Amino acid sequence: MALYDWTAPQGINPDRNQPSEFHGVLIDGTGATRPLSTSVVARDRVYEARIVSLLRQIYGTQTGRALFREIEGCGWRTMAIRPRAEVSFPALDPNADSTGFSPNHIDLSPRKKVKEDRDDVRQLLNGNDDVDRIIRSGVGGGYDVEVHFTPGQFVDFLTAHKGRLAVDTAGAQPDEILLHELVHGARQKRGLFNQVELDSDFDDSEEFIAILVANIYASETHRKIRVSEKEAVPDIRTSHHGFAVYRATEEAFLPEAADLNFEIDENFRLVSRFVDEQPEFANTLRTINCPFNPVRRYFELLEKRRNVETQRLSS
Repeated sequence: MALYDWTAPQGINPDRNQPSEFHGVLIDGTGATRPLSTSVVARDRVYEARIVSLLRQIYGTQTGRALFREIEGCGWRTMAIRPRAEVSFPALDPNADSTGFSPNHIDLSPRKKVKEDRDDVRQLLNGNDDVDRIIRSGVGGGYDVEVHFTPGQFVDFLTAHKGRLAVDTAGAQPDEILLHELVHGARQKRGLFNQVELDSDFDDSEEFIAILVANIYASETHRKIRVSEKEAVPDIRTSHHGFAVYRATEEAFLPEAADLNFEIDENFRLVSRFVDEQPEFANTLRTINCPFNPVRRYFELLEKRRNVETQRLSS
């Protein structure tokens, strides 16, 4: 049997405090508010079934399988997927998040309130009110993780663009968003999550890495975004501020400097950081044959630089 038998019938664990068929990932729909046509009692199970379906969709790709191996390789830290409150996020402004909690908290009881965790962390930190920033940084020993995500928000967002050009919907499919948050979660579990602010539309280094992996996933699935009545371009996202499409190639994303001094390029430095911090994950991603794969491009540029240096030394 494969490590992840995604055709297995067990699906969701009815106890909700045990992993689903995806090892190390808990799924808890408690508090789900969708679909409105379903009874309140049944909404949690509908949510859980939808999440399992999305996870299976992600696992059906090389990118997804590499990510799940990375998640399972993070040790005993847990990851839970739960609904995100929709009060502040109407259809045209959907959102999701992944939050790491104190290593002292390993109790992920399905109904444990986030507020309790935050209050306890605040007490541990001697009253420091900057709790959101601190618990989001998993630097150190790694953290338990909660992913807050409601697929319906992104379905509404995409539906609102039907009949119009979908230029601003790159990376907004529910499975892409969930994968994006799982990348954050894996880094939080490993204690690697560290948001370094960037002077670009990616906002910070962690969003750059999550968008990078999600773009490779989208490229592997050969998704397109319609930008005119006659033209569709690859579904590659270029901004964390929204869902703007990236129209250039991976060669433009990681350009080859004439003097091979790649470190002057911010994208190159960030991909290099990802490769250094998650080498097994990165080495699997580099083998994926798809049109947009900057991780593969990074290794190709490194090899070219080594060849040039070898030639220089031998001349």
